[in-house]
Order: sequence, then C-alpha cells, then structure tokens
Amino acid sequence: MDPALKRLLKQTVLALAAAMVILGVLGVVLREPAQHYSRMWVEFAGGWAILGAFTVLDAVPIPIPHDAFSAVGLLGGMGFWEVCAWASVGSLLGANGGYLIGRNLRHTAWFQKRMEQRGQEAKRFVETYGVLGLALGALTPLPFSICCQAAGALQMRYPRFALT
Repeated sequence: MDPALKRLLKQTVLALAAAMVILGVLGVVLREPAQHYSRMWVEFAGGWAILGAFTVLDAVPIPIPHDAFSAVGLLGGMGFWEVCAWASVGSLLGANGGYLIGRNLRHTAWFQKRMEQRGQEAKRFVETYGVLGLALGALTPLPFSICCQAAGALQMRYPRFALT
C-alpha cells in the first residue's frame, strides 16, 4: 500500500476518534446552551445556513468542520434527513465551485503557489488516483475543497468529476 495513503487512512481514523471524544464531552458539558443557540440559529436561518456553510466549505479551504453545522441543525430541531438534504445540495454546489476555481485559476501564479504550499498532497492524490483520489478528499482529512480545485486545475473531465 502507498505509504502516503496508509498515513492518510491512519489520520482519518485518529481524527474520527478524536472528534467523537470531543463531541461527546461537549455534548455532556454544554448541552443546554448548545441546544438553546442551535434552536435560535435554526429559527433564524434554517437549512439555508447549512446549505451556505457546506457550499463555502467545499469550495474554499477554511479549517471549520462541516460537522459543526450539521450538529447545530440537529440540535436546533431539524430532522436528520432534512440536514442531510441541505448539506448534500450545499456540498454539490461547493464542489462544483471548487472545480471551477481550479479550472479557471490554474494558470495564475497565485493559485499555483497556493497549490504548492497547501494543496500538494491533495493534488498528488487526485493526479495519481483520479476519481478515487477525489473521493478520498471527501472522506479523509485531506481538504475536499482543495481536491476539487486540484481536479479542476488538472483538467479532469467534468463528467468524471461530477460522478464523484
């Protein structure tokens, strides 16, 4: 197995375990205020906020976990499938946005420098594994937004990208 892939899978398992522990502790310690503010957030913005958050987070690499917005929706009283629907649409929009960013900015010095600094591993995975590398970006600690941008910059055919 590719050593980088093995390391990525190890990071994924560790990140999931850490997230479960942190969310469990926060769920016990901060349950009341979290439910209160989540209900306020859902009453104010509802699913549109989840859609917007997932769109931005899947188009531009921002170190905020998607799960935080899903959790706020659930704690605020939204149903599981409703949160999934808003998040899925937002993720699809964001992934396409990331692809277009990569495709349209691939020749700029700024974008190339940014990919060298922050997106080299994601680019390598997309370049090496194609659609599978893009899927790894969605399921692992690799930033999915950078994987989508790398797919666009590498001129992955759009139908192949869209199937992922």
